[in-house]
Amino acid sequence: MVKLNSRTIQYYLLILYTFFSGVVFFEPSVGDILFIVLLPILIIHVKFKKTEFSLLALLLVPALFSFFWGFVKFGFLNFKFVFIDIYLFLLFVFFKVCLDNFYEYDRNIIDTLMKTWLAVAYLNVFTGLFSYATGRFNIMGQSIVGFGIRLIGFFKDPNVFGPFACVCGLYVFEKFYQSNKNLIFTIFNFGFMSLGVFLSFSRAAWLNYFAGLLFIVLVYSFKNKNMYKWRTLLLVFLLVFFMVMLIFSDITIAGISFKEFFKGRLGIKSYDAQRFASQGKSLVMLDMSKIFGIGPGNYERITNYSAHNTYLRYMGERGFFGLITGGLLVAFITLRALKIKGKYFFLAASLIGLLVNSYFVDTLHWRHLWIVFAMIVSYSYRKEPYGES
Repeated sequence: MVKLNSRTIQYYLLILYTFFSGVVFFEPSVGDILFIVLLPILIIHVKFKKTEFSLLALLLVPALFSFFWGFVKFGFLNFKFVFIDIYLFLLFVFFKVCLDNFYEYDRNIIDTLMKTWLAVAYLNVFTGLFSYATGRFNIMGQSIVGFGIRLIGFFKDPNVFGPFACVCGLYVFEKFYQSNKNLIFTIFNFGFMSLGVFLSFSRAAWLNYFAGLLFIVLVYSFKNKNMYKWRTLLLVFLLVFFMVMLIFSDITIAGISFKEFFKGRLGIKSYDAQRFASQGKSLVMLDMSKIFGIGPGNYERITNYSAHNTYLRYMGERGFFGLITGGLLVAFITLRALKIKGKYFFLAASLIGLLVNSYFVDTLHWRHLWIVFAMIVSYSYRKEPYGES
C-alpha cells in the first residue's frame, strides 16, 4: 500500500498536473484546481533556494510593478491576468523544486512525466481522428476540430495544441536516435505525434517542430555519426513520403478539401496584416510608459487585437524593466539547457522550438511552456546524468 506523505503527494501531483496540462478546454482546468488545492501543502513542505527566489523575483517584480504603474498612470486594472501570471510563475518554481526532490525517488522522473504527457497527447489526437472519421466535431460540448478542419483537441486553440504535441514529438524523436530497442514502436509514436502537429495546421507550430528536430539531428550527428546517417535518411524519406501522399491525396473532410486547406496554410493569410499592425503598436505602448509598461493583460486595450508575439507583448506590457528581466530569465534558461547531459537533449530542442514559436504566437500563458522551463532548470543541475543510457 502506498504511504501518503508529503513527498508522495508531491510526486503524484506532478504526474496528475502533467496529464491535465493537456486537457484545458475549460478554465480553471482540473490541473489548475489540483495546484490551487495542494498549494498550501507545497508551501509548507517545499524549501526554496536562492535560485528559486531569484527566478521568482525576475518574474513577479516586473509584473507587479507594471500592474500598479498601469493603474496609477492609466487607470488600467486587469486582475485576471495578474493572477494568471502569478499562478504560472509559482507553477514554474514549485515544479522545478518538486522535480529536484524526486531524482533519487524516481531516477527517471523526466521519462515518467513525458510518458504521461505522451498519453494525453495521444488522447487529443485519437479524439481528433474520431471527429474526422465521424464528422462529430463537437464532443461533450467541446469543439475538437475548428477553424475549418484544424485539430484543437482538448485545448481552446489549435495554435496551443500544436506546440504541445511538438514537445511530445521531440521527446519520441530523441528516442529514435538513442536505441534500436522498440524501434518500430518509436517510429509509430513519432509519426503519430507528427500527425498531431500537422493537423493543428499551425504555421508557428510547424516552425517550432522543424527547429527542434533540426537541433536533435545536429546533436546526434556529433554523438554517433554512423547512426546519424541512416536514421536521418530514414526520417527524411518518411517525411517526404508523408508530404507527397498529402499533396496528391483527395481527402475531403466536412466538405473541405484537405489538400487545398493545407496549401492555403502555406501562404500569407488576410488576418496576418492585422497581426503585423497590432505588433507595431507595441512601440506606442512603450512610448506611453517606457520603464514599467501599461500592465499585464492590457495589450488588447490599445490594439483591440492579440499581439501574436510574446516578446513584443512582454515589452509593451512591462516596459524596458520587464524586457531586461525577461531577457535575463530566457538567457538563464537557455544557458541551463546547454548544460544538459545524458539523454534529454529534447528539452533544449523544445526550448528552441518554443522560442521560435513565441515570435509568432502569445505563449506566455501556456502551462506546458513553464513545465518545460522547470524541467530544463531542474535537470541541468544534476551532478550525474541520471537519465544516461
